Amino acid sequence: MVDLIMRQTSMPVVEATDGMIVEVNSVYIIPPNHFLAISNGILQLSDLPDPIGAQTAINFFLRSLAEDQQERVIGIILSGTGSHGTLGIREIKRCGGIAMVQTPESAEFDQMPLSAIETGLIDFVLSPELMPETLLKYAQQPYVNQSRPPLASSDNATEQLKDVLELIRTQTRYDFGSYRTNMILRRIERRMGLLQVDDFAKYVEVLQNQPSEVDPLCKDFLIGVTAFFREGEAFELLEKEIFPALVAKHSGELPVRAPSAWLDVVSTLPVSPARSRQND
Repeated sequence: MVDLIMRQTSMPVVEATDGMIVEVNSVYIIPPNHFLAISNGILQLSDLPDPIGAQTAINFFLRSLAEDQQERVIGIILSGTGSHGTLGIREIKRCGGIAMVQTPESAEFDQMPLSAIETGLIDFVLSPELMPETLLKYAQQPYVNQSRPPLASSDNATEQLKDVLELIRTQTRYDFGSYRTNMILRRIERRMGLLQVDDFAKYVEVLQNQPSEVDPLCKDFLIGVTAFFREGEAFELLEKEIFPALVAKHSGELPVRAPSAWLDVVSTLPVSPARSRQND
């Protein structure tokens, strides 16, 4: 892989080694039969676990990169087979980074781009030749380069945030009033960076004049930890203990309410017709 990529770029291309310090304008390749992580700009190699399970080297690395770089992280999925990188993209978005994917029609193998797009979390779907300009514009935004104080330090931010949350509440069923203010403001700044909007008041106008912006903003607020879905024991506990107990004490007059991510588990439980109303 090193030899192949060296033919396409003037940047140095090297196979990563344990303890290597990451430098700008350089390309690092994960060596075979290893997982790669990054901490404080230093690469860390480890042997593959036994058994490896569903984890892949690229998902392992993207998760590490997201934790290391937080809101500065950018993940890009290009041509490839399978679903490699999809879980890693979820981690990147959870940490407030951005995700970019090659258009499936421009990819020689479209499975990886399609898998990532199906998450509904992708910020840009572009052909490769359009990616550099988009990345440069994004990097110039105050949210990324920290050229101005964060919204949380602004005197007017709290009042403007109330306007945003009320607008969302009236257009959707979501009420984010109890969410942490700093987290909400950082996610708003991320959307401002993606849209090239440098003023909070202008972004409020965007929300008012472009209702289509409300949905991606809500998705940014709702991105959560994915570790739960990698733990089979959690679902087993739900299926064998939590939900049977809920159903057993249920009167049948009201629906059993459960988060949508749990509905597949709920559907496996034996419930009498009187109690089989649709979950909300």
